[in-house]
Formats: sequence, structure tokens, C-alpha cells
Amino acid sequence: MILRRYFHHEIWKTFLAILAILVLIYMGHRFVRFLNQAASGDLPEQAIAALLFYKTISAQVILVPLSAFLGTLITLGRMHHDNEITALVSTGYSPTNLLRHVALFSIVLSGLVGSISLYLGPNAEEKSYQIQDRMRADLSAQSIHPAQFNTFDHGKNIVYAESSTDQGKTLHHVFVQRNTSGEKTEVILAETAERQVDTETGEDFFILRQGHRYELSKNRQDGTRIDFEENGILIQPLEIEERLRKAWARPTPYLLEHPSLKNLAEVQWRLSAVISTLLLPLLAYFLSKTEGRSGKYARIMTGLLVFLIYNNLLAASKAWLENGDIPPIVGLWWVHGGLITLILILAYRQGVWPGRHRNTVRT
Repeated sequence: MILRRYFHHEIWKTFLAILAILVLIYMGHRFVRFLNQAASGDLPEQAIAALLFYKTISAQVILVPLSAFLGTLITLGRMHHDNEITALVSTGYSPTNLLRHVALFSIVLSGLVGSISLYLGPNAEEKSYQIQDRMRADLSAQSIHPAQFNTFDHGKNIVYAESSTDQGKTLHHVFVQRNTSGEKTEVILAETAERQVDTETGEDFFILRQGHRYELSKNRQDGTRIDFEENGILIQPLEIEERLRKAWARPTPYLLEHPSLKNLAEVQWRLSAVISTLLLPLLAYFLSKTEGRSGKYARIMTGLLVFLIYNNLLAASKAWLENGDIPPIVGLWWVHGGLITLILILAYRQGVWPGRHRNTVRT
């Protein structure tokens, strides 16, 4: 019991530390991208936090398996280097028993990754799409660019301004044409204009100051002129148009109900995250064994190389399946089969087979 508690404490502590570092790196990278989009006017600043949250959730299908792999590799590598494994074996503690604890660790994590990959991740991607669709509509409604014609309310209102100040908040020498219901058209000329939102109702207004409003009939036979100090125009909110969703944002049941090649590839990719979480810690168990004067972390570069090859082959196989270059029955499964074969070869070379070692210490 004490040995089992010690091992799980060490492996979980290392895993969580690595995961925290990878999450911070990922969030920093995403944050910079979102800031660049906000600086260019493609993304409102208030949307960054929500998008960063949802993107970080969906990224766990990669970060958790990698953290589990590195956590197991580093923990067991240190235990080999400090001769803790040798001491355990000399007291009758079977390597198979240690492997069982690694398997339990991977099974627990695979359940977490499965819930993210199959359910939470796609839902987070859908939320990201909804936020971007809504913000894109808001930006389209709020952006008034000087020296060009801007349309609102599906073309019913046309706005032109010669220049702007206060970072685009105040427009100067403004022309507005409104196609109202009935037989009249309004033309407004104003010295300045700005956007204002009613804090109580949330309605969006275009406030014009020091100008003239002309009401013209459709046949141009009569018209009126009204001078004003301030005149407000209600801007109707735009309807949110949904973009076409990518497969990774679709719910898993939807992908199964519509089994196109792209959808099948996405399903296999989601299942691959679960399988990876099961297999990678087992691979790390066998790669962690060091001999002689090797350092604590001698196998990290080897492990990272194996992980990169494995992950790139999965990504390539997903693309091949989407393009119809390989059948779904082959899909991504052959990559997992190759990793399982590697694990079995290492297990055979290290003599770790169930039943070959008698457990004399119970945990």
C-alpha cells in the first residue's frame, strides 16, 4: 500500500506539473494570436477570454496524452537512475506489478480524455464558432470606415464620412441616406456623428449633430428640410449568420449519423486520443529503463521523437482517410497497431510478461 501510494503520488505530481506548463505555453501562444486579431480589428477584445477558455479545453486531447507520456517517462527514469526500481525488485516487487500501476494511471486519464474528446471538446469548438459568429456580426454593425460607403440594416442605411477622430469614434462631415418604409427617402448631412448604445435597453443609435435632414419622395416632386442640433437613428441589430461548421465542432452522434469520410476520420481521431492516453504511458514504462551512467532524463529526447512520429502519422492518416486514399477499416488504426507492436517488442526484450514474475510483495 505504501509503495503504491508513493508511486502514484510521484507520477501524478509530475504529470500535473508538465500539464500546467504545456497549458500555459498553449494559452500564451493562443493569447498572442487573439491579440493580433484584436489589433487588426478582426476580433473584439471582450471575446478573447471566452475563446481562450474554449480553445484550451479542446486542446486537452493533445496536451493530456503528451503530459501523461512525459510524466511517466520522467518519473520512472528518475526512479531507475536513483536505483529505486532495483531496490524494489530486490525485495520481490515485480516489474509487472509496477506496470499494473502505470496501466491504472493511463486508464483513469483515458476516461478523462474520452469525455473531452467525444463530448466536451466538440461542444467547446461549437461555442467558439458561436462567439466568433456573433462577434463578426457585431463588428460588421459597429465598424464605420471613413472615406468609404458603409451599409447597415441590410442596405437600408448608407453612411459616408470624410474623416474620423478619437480612434474612429467620432466621424466628421457625414452623409446618411435612409430608405424608410413608404414612398420617402431621407438624406442627412451632419458635421459630426458617433455611435452610442442605450445602457438601459441595449439599443444601438447613430447620433448626428449640427446638420440638416431632407425628406424626399420617391418621385422627387416634393420634399422637406429640417435643421437639427442632434438627431438619433436607431440601428437594427444584424442577424447572426452561422458559418459552415468543421467536423471537429460537430457532436459525435452527428458524425456517426452522417458517415462521410471526413466525419469518419474525425471520429477515429477522437477515439485515437483515448487510445493514445492508454498506450503512451505503457510505452514510457519501457522507454524509461536506463543503464550505466545514463542520466535521469536520458530517454526524454527518444520519447519525444517517438511521440512526434506517432502523432504525425496519426495526423497524416487522418488526412489520407479524409481524401479517400486509405479505407476506413485501415484509417488511423494501423498507427496504433504499430505502437502496440513496439510496446510488445520492448516488453519481450525486457522480460516483462504477466506470469513470468512471482509477486512476493503485495500492494
